Amino acid sequence: MRVFSGFLLIALMAFSSPVHASPDVDFPQPGFSYGGKVRSGPGMKYRQVGSLREGDQILILNGTGTMMNGYEWFKIRYRNGQTGFQWGGIMCSQSPYATILRTCNGPGLHTQAPVSTKRAQPASNAVNGYSVARIVYPGGSFTSTGNGQWQEADTQGRVNFRFHEQARDEWSVYLFDASRNVSLQLDLHRKQVLYGIGNAPKTVLYPITASSGRRR
Repeated sequence: MRVFSGFLLIALMAFSSPVHASPDVDFPQPGFSYGGKVRSGPGMKYRQVGSLREGDQILILNGTGTMMNGYEWFKIRYRNGQTGFQWGGIMCSQSPYATILRTCNGPGLHTQAPVSTKRAQPASNAVNGYSVARIVYPGGSFTSTGNGQWQEADTQGRVNFRFHEQARDEWSVYLFDASRNVSLQLDLHRKQVLYGIGNAPKTVLYPITASSGRRR
């Protein structure tokens, strides 16, 4: 009877144990930010508590499980030990992680940023994620038509797809086509249109060759 009870206890312990490891086993790990706001919580609705420049070093403390456009929000430690939250779509990490934009440049991780650190923040009159109304790529364009709606047209002006604007930040506009479950990021900083289906990480779809802002 004691033997049976022992087996029963072991079986119960096995079934009560989690069947998968916590995603936090990969953290903390060092990385770099591509710039942007640091927020008080994992999402655009939380207030800004700081900001980072492109190339600023961060320590990625843990994931939050909160997703936006295919990337996760992470708790980070940054300048002078401050903590906050930043979106994984504007950072790189030392080790590959599915919900972070990319891996930082190999052995140079601790000594140089994956991108130039000399780039200044956008001037108030420059076209950026907050002010852009139209971008052009080889073969077509994306244009804001007002009320949070965008359309993609070819060079002849024929509209192929329509999108709803989900969010903006300093560098990008985030669009979504519910009919196809397609997300786009119009990245003015890196001059790329990024494409993703569902929560899959985005890949580069087109280069951005020109952009223009909203009329005042």
